[in-house]
Amino acid sequence: MVTITVCCSHCGSENLKRNGHSPNGKQKYYCKDCKKQSRENPTPYAYPKERREEILRSYEERSSLRGLTRTFGVARNTVSVWLKKKQPNETPPRVPGSSALLMKNTASLLKGQNFHPLFMPLGRLHATLTAS
Repeated sequence: MVTITVCCSHCGSENLKRNGHSPNGKQKYYCKDCKKQSRENPTPYAYPKERREEILRSYEERSSLRGLTRTFGVARNTVSVWLKKKQPNETPPRVPGSSALLMKNTASLLKGQNFHPLFMPLGRLHATLTAS
């Protein structure tokens, strides 16, 4: 007879009691020492790496988060977390004509005038309307 000893994944204690089953059928355990519960043989990711990459590729091809939810059945928050983990320190490339570039150009046009930075694009329109 083979005896398998299950240890707590959080504190390493063997003082566990069985605590039902998870939705995928794995046994859940409750640690009496650290008062946390865990599963036997937990999987680190619910989605395989290939599936995650496929979903992220379709997002990069201009699919919306809601569209991904309908197509692949994955939650929007899950895709958002994947995107944050994929690009933690990268900033998106600036496209000419973006709002930051517009604000910079507008600021240079309106030097010396008192406009709030949030209203600079409107200020440019206002300046052209009042000049004519």
